[in-house]
Amino acid sequence: MMHWIWDNKQWLFSGVAVAAIAFFYRLLFHRPSPGNSNVVSADRNSSLIGSPQASGSNITQNIHIGVPSAPTHLAQSTNTYSESPTLDEIYEQVKRLPVYQQSLVKDSFLGLKVRWAVKFADLKTVSDAERQLWKIDATHDLLADSSESCGIRVHVDIDRFPRLKVLHKGTPIQVAGEIDFVSDDARFVRLKHGDITFDDFCPGVRKGIAWEAAQTWGDLSAGPAPGCISEIRFDYLPERDPENEGWELVMDQRPDRPTFSVASDPPGDDKCLCIRGTGYRLDYKTELGESSCKTVQYSAKLGDSDASVVYAQVRMVSRDGQIEWDGWIGHKFDTTRSTKKLDDGEWTLRDPGTLLPNTKWRSFAWSLPEEVERTFGKGGVWFYKRLLRIRLRGPLSVTPIRLLE
Repeated sequence: MMHWIWDNKQWLFSGVAVAAIAFFYRLLFHRPSPGNSNVVSADRNSSLIGSPQASGSNITQNIHIGVPSAPTHLAQSTNTYSESPTLDEIYEQVKRLPVYQQSLVKDSFLGLKVRWAVKFADLKTVSDAERQLWKIDATHDLLADSSESCGIRVHVDIDRFPRLKVLHKGTPIQVAGEIDFVSDDARFVRLKHGDITFDDFCPGVRKGIAWEAAQTWGDLSAGPAPGCISEIRFDYLPERDPENEGWELVMDQRPDRPTFSVASDPPGDDKCLCIRGTGYRLDYKTELGESSCKTVQYSAKLGDSDASVVYAQVRMVSRDGQIEWDGWIGHKFDTTRSTKKLDDGEWTLRDPGTLLPNTKWRSFAWSLPEEVERTFGKGGVWFYKRLLRIRLRGPLSVTPIRLLE
């Protein structure tokens, strides 16, 4: 044996022989490591969900995890925001998987640019410590719900979206952004680079009302009035009264309480408030964001030309900006326009409004800067600054009240 090795030493230590010896040694003595008995991979292009394949005595397990709709959206343009997959679709696709696989597949949605219709839920202030921790410039966290099961969170700058200051819980909005985080159970998603639109926040007059009736606004057939800040609605009727929804009721002339109901002949699809009774005042105090409005628009049926009044309490400022003054402007129905000073703190404006076709309702539009100029501001003494309150008196019916920039 030694003689054979010595005679063939040149061949044995050549590269070919060393490779051959190593191959036979690995074949005879090497065994697979137990740690490699399972190999898990997430295939983002697979149409299979949790599909196992097994072979051999030392099983190698390949689990292909895929989300059927994900590849389409992963290939989307970098500038495109898609309405799908929706938040609920993400949740439904992830929850069908075993728990271990959920944590793998949820990250396949990261980076998708989406635009979702959601309902406003809450707005929370971001602290200085949170801004430093997350390295963001946002002032608030916007929380919104897609359904009872799922919600989103978006960092926002309140100065960029001031209408958020006057949103009520449940208001429909659209949120666009890039998916930055998906919770393990896919019930919660965080978006970055968020953008918000309020297309459904302040809808215009619904079908069934002739837009041309509101001549002050010109041709509004294309959609909602521009620059809408807020809309005071009555969707809670008849289950709840206005005084449970931000209005203050005061019986200042008679003890009999007025009755509140849904108007039986509304000019459109919206619920309208019908008030029967006199001797009361019903006040709506505007929030800070709403008070900046310059125009008020609504339609009404006034039951009594003298007793039925819709008021605006306005804050005015002197020409030099040093003095402020609050006053009331009452709006009554009449066939002609007129102004009348009652005292230093109140004026009355009479206005025929515009009759809505085929109804007994009339549309009204106040330009508050102009009304102040016609009343308290005669001679250039006072100038309009903001709207403080809207007050209703007497028997009347009124549509939702829109506050515009």
